[in-house]
Amino acid sequence: MSNLSDLLPAGASGKTIEAVATATIASKAPVILNSAGTVTQVAESSTTEDIPEGAKAEILGTENKYAAIAYDPVSGKAVCIWRNNEGADEYGRLSVGTVSGTTITWNTSVVFDSTNLANAYHTVAFDPNTTNSFVINYYRSGSQWDIAGTVSGTSATVGTAVRVRTATAQGLAPLLAWNPNQAGEYAAIYKDDGSSSNNIYAYIGTVTGNSISQGATNLLAAVAHDGCGIAWNKGVNDELAIIYRTHTGTTVNICRGTVSGTTITYGTPSVVDSSNNGFMPNISFDDNVTGSFVWQYFSSTHTESRSGAGTLSGDTWTFGTTQVTPDSDSSNLVYLSPIQFVQTTAGVGAGCWYGTNGSTYGARAAAFSVSGTTLTWGTSSVIDTGDSPVAASPRMSFNPQDAGSFITCNGETSGAGYDTNTYLSRIAISSSNVTAANFVGIADAGIATSATGTVVVQGGTVTGLSSLTAGSKYYVQNDGTITTVSSSVNAGLALSTTSLLLNGDS
Repeated sequence: MSNLSDLLPAGASGKTIEAVATATIASKAPVILNSAGTVTQVAESSTTEDIPEGAKAEILGTENKYAAIAYDPVSGKAVCIWRNNEGADEYGRLSVGTVSGTTITWNTSVVFDSTNLANAYHTVAFDPNTTNSFVINYYRSGSQWDIAGTVSGTSATVGTAVRVRTATAQGLAPLLAWNPNQAGEYAAIYKDDGSSSNNIYAYIGTVTGNSISQGATNLLAAVAHDGCGIAWNKGVNDELAIIYRTHTGTTVNICRGTVSGTTITYGTPSVVDSSNNGFMPNISFDDNVTGSFVWQYFSSTHTESRSGAGTLSGDTWTFGTTQVTPDSDSSNLVYLSPIQFVQTTAGVGAGCWYGTNGSTYGARAAAFSVSGTTLTWGTSSVIDTGDSPVAASPRMSFNPQDAGSFITCNGETSGAGYDTNTYLSRIAISSSNVTAANFVGIADAGIATSATGTVVVQGGTVTGLSSLTAGSKYYVQNDGTITTVSSSVNAGLALSTTSLLLNGDS
């Protein structure tokens, strides 16, 4: 006997129950237990769909440029920031938005920095662990600055801006990312224009109220680059990833960082894609599947967006096939919003970009789904059309309180002035009838509708499967498949290529 499975007879072994099927159940299919004691096969009720055009709301205030936006994951409020563009006043401003159904209402803007802001390199993000707390990361007078703020009702207050150092944050990827595992902690990245090397640095910031303390800057790469992005891996404490483009090379690289206190230690960079040294590389981790991520950037020729999915386990990066994002192959792809996962649902998200199709400018978005290292895009939809883009648009942010709902801000010229419009959009999230609580086991054989059949339950072993990897953990996916991709529903431990011990690894 070579392994434990040799001790088991053919068919089911161990613990089983007899139950009535509410509908036809396939052989070896995972099933859920209903409140009436019947069983139903695990299945999805919908799939990721196209993104419809949402409600439009113009930001209140004066002419503006370089807008960025974020949802508060706790209160559901939104904050939009921008550089004013009217007259001599080029101050940094912000407005708080209230979402009700398909309507966005923006309050009167307030100044968060009364110094003229030079360009587009800024972002805003809410702490997912602390109610109403946000940080703005922006560029002013040859330096990068951080400022903390809080939302109360329909207004916001900010603290004192903290200067990082003389630096220019390059690329329109997110330069600021909160630690989803630790309240009040964030990481930020920048390119140092104060030296001839143009090195990449990252640092840890800590927020208490509206006050910020910054740790020392940590050198990532002593090579010139152009564009970078940063994201935390929620499933692993104090682990983040930085993606960047080599300025003199031809690759997009990614690097794992581990955080201890305010010190970041980097692993060896890996090449994501050696076929194109694209601009604005960015990355997003799936909060629901540990180590699962997506990346995106646009080509050096500004004609298309390229994207893919991958996994991170320890120091090992695994990358799927890089592909062209659907309908992004325009004559001039101008701006690319960071790709994002939905926070509340595994394996789905959206991307957004702005460019021209012929002579018409427009903002488009598309939903995506991820299985392992395979990224699948839906058909893109037009969010907004405009006569010319405003730098750093569009930006998007998902509403964690309403799965699939997101808000975008998109700038366009209007005569001699500038407008920033916001839109509510939605993707149809694939849903499933299975949860960690109702998953009961796997049907030993096919069961007809209203018939009674045998279900192998926790502690039992299912045999007659195929293509398993002995010793690997397996999970039930939303569509009823059983794979090694982590999910909230644990199936069990493979004893051989054909047998699975249900929940044997828990």
